[in-house]
Amino acid sequence: MSLSPSKMHLFMSKAVFTEAQVGPKGVSPDTAKLTAIVNWPVPSDTSHLEGFLGLTSYFRDLMKGYVSIEGPLQNLLKEVPIPAGTKKHAYQHIMKGYKFREKWTADHTKTFLTLKAKLISEPVLSTPRYDGTLFILTTDGCVDAFAGVLSQKITTTLRGSKVVRCLHPIAFASKSIRKMTFGPKET
Repeated sequence: MSLSPSKMHLFMSKAVFTEAQVGPKGVSPDTAKLTAIVNWPVPSDTSHLEGFLGLTSYFRDLMKGYVSIEGPLQNLLKEVPIPAGTKKHAYQHIMKGYKFREKWTADHTKTFLTLKAKLISEPVLSTPRYDGTLFILTTDGCVDAFAGVLSQKITTTLRGSKVVRCLHPIAFASKSIRKMTFGPKET
């Protein structure tokens, strides 16, 4: 047996083991896997807000009072003038072009931060189960970035003692894509 001093850590109170953090308080999700949500910037246009709300609404069944929490952000989306019969490309162009400027208030920031906090805390977030429960990877991408959520269906007891199997996120990942230009550089 050989030991590598650079990889050996002694007298630790917490350690990451199989995508979970193990410590004195038990097993919890690995906080390094939450940086995609923690570092999510405040949306500057309705396209980015729609993407954020799409992710949070995916887990709305696990967030008590989700609709009332996200209401102020949904109201911003309702202000976008979308003509009837708009095709996908035109819709995306309108959403990217609708900037918030003075419409984004402290209340919107508070709502945004509340949703981020709920997304990375229990009961929404769960630790991985290695009991044969399948892992589900959900990905999404666009011209600017791509993202993924690793989830598992976990049995949960709801209010009123109702037992259901719900999809719980375990880890999040995202990456922005650098714009690449081809051909001669413009000066």
